[in-house]
Amino acid sequence: SSTTPIATSSTTPIATSPTNLPIFTDFYPVDLNRDSETLFSFNLGLNDVSNITIHSEQTEFIKTFPVVIDSVDEKERLIFMTEPNFQDKFFKEMLDQTGGALAYTREFIADTYFLTSENNDEIWEFCEYENFKFYMGYFSNDNNDSKYWVVFCHSSTHSNILSNVIDFNSLELDPGIRSLIVEKDVVISISDDTYTTNSFGVTTIPVTAENQFLTFYYQIDGGDILEVPIKDDNTLDIFFESAGNYNVSIFAVDLSLNQSDTHFITVQSTGAFGYERNVLIEKFTTDWCGPCVNSSYYFKDLLSSDTEAFDKVNMIRFGSPWGTDDHLTRSLSESTREFIESRTDFYNGVSGVPTVFSNGFESESHPNIFQDIQITGFNFTSYDINVYFNSSNDCIDVTISNLSDSAHDAIITAVIVEDSYTYTQSPGTNGQTYFAHSLLDVFDNEVDLTAISSDTQTITYDLSDITIPTISWHHGSNTRIPSDLSFIIFIQKTDGSKEVLQSAKLSLDDWSGN
Repeated sequence: SSTTPIATSSTTPIATSPTNLPIFTDFYPVDLNRDSETLFSFNLGLNDVSNITIHSEQTEFIKTFPVVIDSVDEKERLIFMTEPNFQDKFFKEMLDQTGGALAYTREFIADTYFLTSENNDEIWEFCEYENFKFYMGYFSNDNNDSKYWVVFCHSSTHSNILSNVIDFNSLELDPGIRSLIVEKDVVISISDDTYTTNSFGVTTIPVTAENQFLTFYYQIDGGDILEVPIKDDNTLDIFFESAGNYNVSIFAVDLSLNQSDTHFITVQSTGAFGYERNVLIEKFTTDWCGPCVNSSYYFKDLLSSDTEAFDKVNMIRFGSPWGTDDHLTRSLSESTREFIESRTDFYNGVSGVPTVFSNGFESESHPNIFQDIQITGFNFTSYDINVYFNSSNDCIDVTISNLSDSAHDAIITAVIVEDSYTYTQSPGTNGQTYFAHSLLDVFDNEVDLTAISSDTQTITYDLSDITIPTISWHHGSNTRIPSDLSFIIFIQKTDGSKEVLQSAKLSLDDWSGN
């Protein structure tokens, strides 16, 4: 295409200062394509880029270029990515994994809405330089009924100024392409004005919503605005540790950042009583997925720096849920691989990796703080699990206590994991060398929960039933036998909520078979 500059409207740098004048004065037409489809066009202040085409073999476009800002030589970087055949639930997952809806604002650019974010710790590594602006778009192609997710980021080595390299006023969608980020009403309803908590300090609030894929938020007595997951039965659980009367506001945000009206309720709490609930983390991941590497290190940093997280988190790494394209999954027995598939089915399928479930609810895959993975309203439980290793017969004796007179419909599952292992070279294709909490084997005697206040439940697990697999990688040219092992047990409801009622962990350092 022609590299002759075209006439363009005056542009203003994204961030300005009194000494900052437009750096680029000549602009050139560029098409953004996914495979053979053009999504939109815009003008760019670089004469060596005529089109940006993303496809399965080139999953991103990156351009780094020099600029002079305030008489100082700087570098800037543009990165573009698109994904075809997208779905609304994937779009929500991407929002959740990159800081959540409140980390974004909706911006109108040349008659098209984008979600934009700045100073977002979940994104800056993707953008390269810490001064950046990130754009997320969601488009429909009416010509082939496909949906496209589009992200791009403009970053700079300058501390607070980005150049005007993109002429945003020139952005134009191709015929048949329309944005799915639109203004519309978000309607939720909460029937009552007053609620009370149960003995664990949790109030359950039924919500009716006309919209799908909403993110719900609440605020107690004007404090921090916190996210609360919507459960499968369309209820919200909010936790109040101390007794008292509280004023609570609740609202919801959709994928286009449209916000519902705020609902105000009063909650009467008697305080929280019971056992502290540990956090069971189930992470679906692979050794070929790029974002999975950072996810692994986020969890490593959290569990090594936060004493509360280290004490309360019990974690299981499940390799690829789609087959044996992960070296750890490939090394497992057929029955253990079937267990991974059953966990995928239990959570109604896993659409991408990394995907994390916290006590049965989808959660943050790149947590910065413990609260990112501690589901609101699940701090306490009526169940306690005591785990004891009997070295005389290599068995693990488990006792489950319940403060309640009745037991939930739930099953008890126990597995063996490898606490951690660091390779000298990556066993997969994503460069990851640190692997932790990896599933090795599962006890096949899944047990129904029966414990009540007057009758504890005891279970014995025989470690002779366990086979520690030999881990192989690089087509079998390298092998090892895991030795840093732990036993993890958890109680999970089977009534549709998938809530994990309690979990526990025991190191197997004293096991003679280790």
